[in-house]
Amino acid sequence: MLPSFLMIDHESDPIKAEQWIMNLKILGLLGLVGGLSWGGVTFFKKMEEKSQTKAFSQLAKVEAMEDELLKSSEILSKDPIEVIAEAKVETQEQYVSELKAVIKDHPKTSASFMAALRLGRYYSLKNEVENVKTVYQALREQTQSSEDASLFYAMASEALAVTLVNQGDLDGALKVYDDALGRKYTSLKPVLMLGKARTQGAMGLKAEATSTYDSIVKDYPSTTYSQQAQALKVKVSL
Repeated sequence: MLPSFLMIDHESDPIKAEQWIMNLKILGLLGLVGGLSWGGVTFFKKMEEKSQTKAFSQLAKVEAMEDELLKSSEILSKDPIEVIAEAKVETQEQYVSELKAVIKDHPKTSASFMAALRLGRYYSLKNEVENVKTVYQALREQTQSSEDASLFYAMASEALAVTLVNQGDLDGALKVYDDALGRKYTSLKPVLMLGKARTQGAMGLKAEATSTYDSIVKDYPSTTYSQQAQALKVKVSL
């Protein structure tokens, strides 16, 4: 199962669908200290130690901004990116600038991927839909061919699909889900399948949605994914 901070609640406010990004600092810390491993392969072993340290040091500036504003927030458990989005214009501009710098200065690194997810989340909160789609699509393009970066590809795909659904582009969202699920290396597969089934249901494709939910129940028995699939399957038939 996924760590709780990577779970996505599609039943909540659409903007909240990406709240898993609020804990990217945890991923960053783990990656900087020991390296993250997805699919049994350690991504950072393919990078020079000096390069990865520099990349995460630059990302740390962003995390410091989040931490500072979160400490001054009345709700300590609040998504730090939400706090940023409500801060002074100058602070927001600096935040965006720092994220873009990480992405530009350290392309195709985990630090840049984390920065892109943060940037997409920020744009979502500001309802800058076109920027959201641009950021997530660019991230998908950078991570689509790497097994080691498959988690980032899946996260970007899920976030992009949710954005398209919110726009009413159900066909586009379904295409994104199908593409992500059809990849050689697929991370977060049950999450993507749940998103696909919901989209199929919203499109009126009841038989297809039911089939996708059945597959989740079959492939992931005794999990929260199976429980969600069974509950949502009932809604499809109503």
